[in-house]
Amino acid sequence: MQRWGKGSPFRDAPLLESRVRALTRVFDARSGVDVPALLTREPELLLRDFRDVTRAVVAVKAAAPEMDGAALTRAPGLLLCDAEDLARARRALEGEVGKREAARVIRKSPEELMKRTRRAAEEDEMRAAVTMQYGEAMEPP
Repeated sequence: MQRWGKGSPFRDAPLLESRVRALTRVFDARSGVDVPALLTREPELLLRDFRDVTRAVVAVKAAAPEMDGAALTRAPGLLLCDAEDLARARRALEGEVGKREAARVIRKSPEELMKRTRRAAEEDEMRAAVTMQYGEAMEPP
């Protein structure tokens, strides 16, 4: 269990309550998003304004339109992912199993898209590190 310091937003009950209430107004019961479960699974979302979370939902839906609110609730980490990484992970999955099967996998197991998106982000970080090292090695003494 992590301890939060005195200035932490996680110790500011009115702020947390306002964030939960704002998200609950945006994602009502009809959306299928279980806001308390979403925030419990990904507490970092509490640190973001509801407008930023809403924009993240739009980005996820752009990459995976077949995801409903229940699927999003199961994989809320997708809301913290870069939109490009999401799209690349989607394309990679489609390349492996085809569009129809990719849609089925994402609907049933959104965690699979999450794993692939994290892998894409890690590959980007590795490429950036190698590029930086290569650039440093090529600099004249």
